[in-house]
Order: sequence, then C-alpha cells, then structure tokens
Amino acid sequence: MFEQRTTGEVESWLDGLEVQLFTKEVPVLLLLERLEAQKMDEYETPNVKAVRMVDDTLKTFRADRLIAVLRGLQTVLGSSWIEVDDQTYDVLLHDKPNRILEQFTKHMRSGDGDVP
Repeated sequence: MFEQRTTGEVESWLDGLEVQLFTKEVPVLLLLERLEAQKMDEYETPNVKAVRMVDDTLKTFRADRLIAVLRGLQTVLGSSWIEVDDQTYDVLLHDKPNRILEQFTKHMRSGDGDVP
C-alpha cells in the first residue's frame, strides 16, 4: 500500500510541499469574480469562506490567506473600492473585479507608494 522512502526523500517531498502551499499565488481575479457572482444573491453578503467552498481552485488556499490578499487590496486602494471584514470574512466590492485589479495595477506601477 505504501511505498518505502528514505528519510531524505520524505524530507525533500515535505520541503517541496511546503514551498507549494506557502508560495503559490492566490488567483485574485478569480476570487474577486466569485465574490462578484455571489452578489447576485440578494439575501447574502459575499463571503470569502462561502466562495472558497464552491470553487476547487480557491479550496487550495486557506480562508485567512484569501482574506489577507483582499485586505491588501483594501489597504492600497481604500474602502471606496473594496471593504473586507476580518471577523466575518464578508467582502463588499464597490466596482467590477477587473476594474479593481486595473486600479491596483495602476497604483503599483505609479511607484508613489502612498497608501490612501
């Protein structure tokens, strides 16, 4: 059932897994698009944990990591673009996902480094 491996092989495999789990980039546009789609449900607020549960790609990331990425967008762009609740994991998008990312990219390329 299990293949026999040397300690070195197991350690190497674990190191590779750790790198994969902690350095894999969060697909921000996908996350924003899933949150945008959830806005269609008038009875629910878009929520990171809810969209993570229905998307196989997002399931590969911890919810706290996803919320941290969104919090970064809010920090850079301000609450007029996106609002993130760290307690409930609710997210309010004040524009379309592609516009939010365009604004973020524009801000980062401007090089001014100012945070609103």
